[in-house]
Amino acid sequence: TVIIGARYMNKIKIFLILLLLIILCYFPSKILYSSNFNKEVYFILEKGRGYTAPKIDSDYVNGIVLKFGEKIKYTQRKEIKGILWYRCIINNMHFFLPETFIDEKKFSSFRLDSRGNIIIGTARIDRMYSIPLNYIPSDLRLLSESVKAKGYEWRKLMLREEAKRMFEKMIEDAELSGIDISVISAFRDSKYQSMLYTRAIRRNGLNEKSVAKPGHSEHQLGTACDLTCSEINYMLSARFEKTLAYKWLSENSWRYGIFLTYPRLKQRVTGYIYEPWHFRYWGMRRWKEIFSRYRIILR
Repeated sequence: TVIIGARYMNKIKIFLILLLLIILCYFPSKILYSSNFNKEVYFILEKGRGYTAPKIDSDYVNGIVLKFGEKIKYTQRKEIKGILWYRCIINNMHFFLPETFIDEKKFSSFRLDSRGNIIIGTARIDRMYSIPLNYIPSDLRLLSESVKAKGYEWRKLMLREEAKRMFEKMIEDAELSGIDISVISAFRDSKYQSMLYTRAIRRNGLNEKSVAKPGHSEHQLGTACDLTCSEINYMLSARFEKTLAYKWLSENSWRYGIFLTYPRLKQRVTGYIYEPWHFRYWGMRRWKEIFSRYRIILR
């Protein structure tokens, strides 16, 4: 009888383990991931309010007004209908925020120079990894008027000194080959990125995927540009990939240490949509490494 009872209990334990695995696999939205995290996140919209319940149509919590970059503690998080909600607390007042409105700030292992600037080519920025919201390079310089896109002369376009020199050299060399390339956007600080991100959420909803969160945009590094040309009337468009300008860039940009960040076939890797206009200066070290490895192909 004792042996039969033990076998029966073992079967019950196995059944319960299998049942738990099934629940975890098929009902993840019902599982509370954890409690008492007491971790911190940053509010990344221009401004906002906390919700009384984890749903976008719930009421606001009275007395909770959130500002860009504000640090907030959260105690729990839960996925509901594909949206991750955080249970936050300020001054003993609890409220809810969707993951779209906040960021946990997982910094990449970038290196700083003696002036506190991120050493060019060392920072990984994507949907997972970011840089501090308050980071602004100290060596930003205005781009020459000659490289600005027509209709955008009024924009104050800046890049870090080394990146500015290489982008302008590349554009000048392209012009000597009869190719028109212009800059439509360059450095953007996190507050400006927050404005773009907030607008995108209002336009596309909580599942916004086309605009990077503040701190997650390569533009904040001061080494990335959005490019365009006369062939598409100086617009920011995927049609750029059909132009002579894009063809020239595909064949030559690497010679200047400049590379396309979001290729068509790497959307799952980068987490962002295909952007044939977005190029980043990684530095001449990367050019030398690639050339030394593939010199026969690249010559």
